Amino acid sequence: MDTIIKSETELRRLVAEVAAAVGTDADDAETLANHLVGAELCGVQTHGIFHIPRYLEEISNRELQPAARPRVVRREAASVLVSGGLGFGQVAAEYLVRTTIPLAHEAGVAVGALLRCNHIGRLGHYAEL
Repeated sequence: MDTIIKSETELRRLVAEVAAAVGTDADDAETLANHLVGAELCGVQTHGIFHIPRYLEEISNRELQPAARPRVVRREAASVLVSGGLGFGQVAAEYLVRTTIPLAHEAGVAVGALLRCNHIGRLGHYAEL
């Protein structure tokens, strides 16, 4: 088997193009690409581009909705519940974290929960946010 070598930029663009080709919003495709390629760069290949064929199969089987947009289902003073709409877990989880951070600043602590999403990828990414 031949090895194909791509730069980080080329690989991010390729992943985003694949995601966009199946109906993912451009911003969400970029988020997915950043997560998958970022996992590869951190040495966590099990959470990287390895998942693309599975995602494509799940889209084909309608188990994964590539155009799904995360949304807040319920918000309280220091908690938020987000639905991923059966979309990419990385997109939904990043949305959850970015929604929860301001709550933590206001209340001193915050809790977030996520439902109806696919695999969320490398957990370290969210701690880094």
